[in-house]
Amino acid sequence: MNLATLKDVCASYHQKVPADLTQNSVDLFLVAANNARKRGEKLHTFEDSRCTAKLDVDGALGGQLSFARISPSGVFAKIKEVIGASVLRANGIWSPIDFTRADIEKERERSDIELDEYMGFGNRYPSDSQFIANKAWTKLVQRGNTLYFFPETEDLCNVNNPGCGLVTVKLECNGFLRDYVVGDLTNDAEFDYFLSNGDEYLQWAIIWELNHIYQTFVPRQEGNVVSSPKDLRDEAWRDLLLWDAYKIDAHVTRTK
Repeated sequence: MNLATLKDVCASYHQKVPADLTQNSVDLFLVAANNARKRGEKLHTFEDSRCTAKLDVDGALGGQLSFARISPSGVFAKIKEVIGASVLRANGIWSPIDFTRADIEKERERSDIELDEYMGFGNRYPSDSQFIANKAWTKLVQRGNTLYFFPETEDLCNVNNPGCGLVTVKLECNGFLRDYVVGDLTNDAEFDYFLSNGDEYLQWAIIWELNHIYQTFVPRQEGNVVSSPKDLRDEAWRDLLLWDAYKIDAHVTRTK
C-alpha cells in the first residue's frame, strides 16, 4: 500500500477526509506514520533493514557513525547498529576485521598476553613500531556512536592535525529508515518494507494514535462492532514479526 492510499484509509476509518488530518499546518497522519514505523524499528531488527556503509575513521579521533555514507542511498536516515567491518587491502579486496565493544577487545588482549607462555619483553611492553607493523590486523571497536581502531593507532594522524590519516572502513549494519515527508504522498510506489509488508500494522497503529484526537473508537455500553485499533495493531505486529522471522533460509536444512 502506498503512503497516499494509507492516508485515505486511515482518514476513512475516522470518517474524515485526508485534508482533515492536517491541523495547524501539521500533518498528523505523517507524524503518526513516522511514530509507528520508528516504534517498530526500535522493537525489532528486520532483515530488510540490512545495509552497508563506508566511514572514514581517523587514527586518533575515530569516526562518528553520523558521517557514514549508507548504501543504498536515500533509503536510510542513519545507522541503527554495526554488525561487522572490513578494510580495503592492497589487492583491492575488502577483508573483514574484528569488531566489538572496546572493553571486550581490551580484555581479549589482556588475556592473550597473560596466557602467552613466553611472556617476553615484547609482549609485556610492545613498542609503537610493533603496533604500526601489525596495522594489517587492526581491530575496530565502538564507543557510543563513534568507531575507533584498536590498538590505538595515533601514528596514522597527529591529534593536532585531524583528518591527515583517515582510513575508510566498510560496515555491515542495520539502518533506521528515513522519515516520511509530504512529498512521499505523491509517490505511487511502496518504497520501503513497512509499506510493502507492514502496511496493516502501520494502518492500525496510525488509526490508534489519531484516535486520541478524534475519539472514533471509544468504549460503549452496547460494545463496539469493530475491535479496538490497539488490539488490531498488536495482532498485525505479531504477523509482521512472524513473516520476518521466516524470510531468510526458512526452509533450508542445515547439515554439518
